[in-house]
Amino acid sequence: MLVELRRYSVLAGQMDRMHARMRDVLLPLFRQHGVPEPFAIWSTDQPEACVMTWMLKWPGLSERNATWAGFRPVWESAKKARGGQEFVTRTDLTLVDAWADATLAFPAGANVCESSWVVQPKVGLGAAFRAASLAGRCRAFIGRGALNVAASDFMFGPLPQSLVILSWADDSSRDLGVSILQESLGDGIAGEDLELRSTLATPGIWLPLTRASYLPTWELKTGP
Repeated sequence: MLVELRRYSVLAGQMDRMHARMRDVLLPLFRQHGVPEPFAIWSTDQPEACVMTWMLKWPGLSERNATWAGFRPVWESAKKARGGQEFVTRTDLTLVDAWADATLAFPAGANVCESSWVVQPKVGLGAAFRAASLAGRCRAFIGRGALNVAASDFMFGPLPQSLVILSWADDSSRDLGVSILQESLGDGIAGEDLELRSTLATPGIWLPLTRASYLPTWELKTGP
């Protein structure tokens, strides 16, 4: 089983159009042409980052490559038929390997939201980073109010690199928790998370993630 991570940078002020494209065009086309429905879709709509992030699962690499190859002309035709100025400025995609003890599933809840942390552990310290992140049920994260930790390692691109997705009860919990984490894990900041911080090459990039409510098949975490 392969997990694909796709991130679309969007022109400022155009995220509503990106959601309409996903909801009204892409999801129906996926169902018609054998593309697995994403199990998570988020948006980040800020002046410094306007990004849609989504994830989907494939049974294998050959199926993924063949399906996208067949889907590409379908999508190009649909996009041409809709017309209008293109609002996606960049597409980043990779395959990720989910951590066994922090699977890519997310808690249910009306106000639950996420934050992403894309971070590079030091070379040779990827396993130490995972161990420190998961120690004491991820005390660095749960202790700051996170409800859940889902994490994976990038399989392509600058390596080692990991994606940690934290779920929060609401936006205010997320904003407070992330600000504390950024301070405690940042370069040159004294904090109690020394074991985790010592494995990092950089403080990483944090982004708030808002769930797309129209996705009918969110992969939800049912237990602790």
